[in-house]
Amino acid sequence: MDTETLRRRIFSIKTATDFNALALDIFHYQFAQNKVYRQFVETLGVNPSSVLDYSLIPFLPVSFFKTHKVLTGEREEEVVFESSGTTGLTTSRHFVSDFGLYEESFTRGLRLFYGDIAQYCIFALLPSYLERQNSSLVHMVERLMWKSNRSFGGFYLDEMGKLSATITEAISKGLGVMDLTAFTLCMENNMPIVVFNITKPGNIMRAARGEKIGTIVRGRQS
Repeated sequence: MDTETLRRRIFSIKTATDFNALALDIFHYQFAQNKVYRQFVETLGVNPSSVLDYSLIPFLPVSFFKTHKVLTGEREEEVVFESSGTTGLTTSRHFVSDFGLYEESFTRGLRLFYGDIAQYCIFALLPSYLERQNSSLVHMVERLMWKSNRSFGGFYLDEMGKLSATITEAISKGLGVMDLTAFTLCMENNMPIVVFNITKPGNIMRAARGEKIGTIVRGRQS
C-alpha cells in the first residue's frame, strides 16, 4: 500500500464515510507492516477481513508502548518521545518514523479547529523544551509558538504571577490568547471551549452555571 497516498488522504477527509474508509485502510496497513500490532490482533483472534467499521478496529493497549518498540514498516525512527512517567517509573516510548507527518498533523489539526495560529499568543503551563526535550506535548507547543504571534506567550510552569500579568497585558492589546495545554485536551476529547471576558466580575460563576456567555468554540462538523 502506498504510504504517500495514505498521507494525502489523511488531510483530505471530508465526510464520515471518508474517515471510515481511510481508518480501515490504515488498519490493514498496520496489520501488514507492524509486527507487534499484528501479533496482538492475531492473539485476540480477530480476522482483519471481518473488520468492516472503524469502531471494530482493535486498539493496542498503552502499556505496550512501555514494553515494546512499536514501529511500522522498515523505516527507522527519526525521533523518540517519552511519557512523563507520572503513573509509574516505566515511561512509554513513541517512535516517530516520519517527523514531518507528525508536525503537519498537529499544525493542520489546530488550524482546522481554531484558525490561523499566527493570530494567537500561546501560554503553556508546562516545563520548557530545554527541560523536557523528549516530551511530545512540549515539543508540539514549542513548534506552535514559533508559528504564533511571539510578542507574548511562553512556558510558565511555576510563575503564576508573571503569567497572569502577561496574559492581562496581551488581552489589553487586543491579542488572542491561547492556553495550548487546555486546547489540546479539549481537541482530543471533543470538548467545546467557552471564550469570555474573565475580567468582568461574575463572569466565571455565570460560565460555571452554564449561562449563555461569551462564545462557544467547537470543532468543525463534517
